[in-house]
Amino acid sequence: MTSTAVLRDVSPSQLDQLIELACRIWVDDPAFSMLFTKHHDNRIDNVRVIWRLILRYELAKAGTVMTVVRDVSEAGEGQYVGLGIWQRHGTSVKAKSWQVNSQHKRLMMLQVALEYWYRLLVGSFPASKVRELMGQLNKAQNMYPAERWRLCWLGVCPDARGRGVGRELIQWGLDRSDEEAVPTVLAASIAGAILYRKYGFREIGRQSFDNGKHTQPIMLRDVVGSTP
Repeated sequence: MTSTAVLRDVSPSQLDQLIELACRIWVDDPAFSMLFTKHHDNRIDNVRVIWRLILRYELAKAGTVMTVVRDVSEAGEGQYVGLGIWQRHGTSVKAKSWQVNSQHKRLMMLQVALEYWYRLLVGSFPASKVRELMGQLNKAQNMYPAERWRLCWLGVCPDARGRGVGRELIQWGLDRSDEEAVPTVLAASIAGAILYRKYGFREIGRQSFDNGKHTQPIMLRDVVGSTP
């Protein structure tokens, strides 16, 4: 049995749990593999560092909503098993209603920026690979419509796959997009793209990582009832 919740902010203990979940999900992701080339057992700590940065960065942005799924069965003990991070972009009244900012968020963003630049300076991250990654992310941003819901991240713990967890995480954002009549966008893995096509997404471009060794589709789901 699972339970889905929406988080606009998280406590330190929740953040630690989400970081551990993200590590379990994305430790072998190609984009992270090009940043950390050490063996699996030795690079977990590095992946944990970058996910602490990512999650704090996402939480610091106005308009971010996290959807999480817990396993509330007796065996699951309430652990997080799925994570979706959504971002509302745009300048409409509806978009601004999601884009709540605060002094806490601005301070967190400053802290993230300082740590990011520190780790670049000391060589924790390979600067050339980070530039490549950021360039591909910007490429996708330039292809998206101004008003949109964007699925930034979606992942399910390996031992919880096949139980509908991903469907719950996706549906939250699709419902918001339909209610507000705006498109939904994302960048998918090759495997994930198969699932997203079932929800009406279509490919509008591709990202390339690690000097072309890995590619993934940039996808868009049009407003329901509209013509592409």
